Amino acid sequence: MPILKPGTLCVIIAGCPENIGMVVEVIQHVGLYEDKEDAYLIRTTTGRHFHQLWSGNDLLRGQSDECVTDRHKLRPLGLDWSGRFSLASVPAGAYPALYRIFDAKAERLLYIGETQNFGQRMKAHGQKNWSGRAPVVSYHRLPNDVLKVHLHELENDLIGGYYEATGDAPEMQFSGGD
Repeated sequence: MPILKPGTLCVIIAGCPENIGMVVEVIQHVGLYEDKEDAYLIRTTTGRHFHQLWSGNDLLRGQSDECVTDRHKLRPLGLDWSGRFSLASVPAGAYPALYRIFDAKAERLLYIGETQNFGQRMKAHGQKNWSGRAPVVSYHRLPNDVLKVHLHELENDLIGGYYEATGDAPEMQFSGGD
């Protein structure tokens, strides 16, 4: 299997049943670690703790938001996210994208979105009242021929993964603004 680079978002597909389906971020490729041949240090994308973790022969509950796991338990979401940009300095362009808006002050996810015209959508978000928050955006550019229905599906998968991990939607996801 190919090595996952730091920042890669994955879904847990095996291991402790209560963790399956959680979205995690790769922090580091560890390689050989204890009984694992191809291990990765991962963390939850929300800061919430894993439901359960093994530590030797002990099953721990809610102890950490980071752990080391086997590569075969991770399925990459296939999204290569950009770094974070202020809404005013985001690279312009009329291309389809998925994006996540964070509060740079609180390091909290505010919004998950999709668009067929990234530059235009970021201008609209730049004019929105963010209620004292410092919005920054990270995006994943998609092929120009992506269907709108696929954009919606991917956006809903990301929102659903976040909800599964936190029990709530991103803070401003359904705030009534556009």
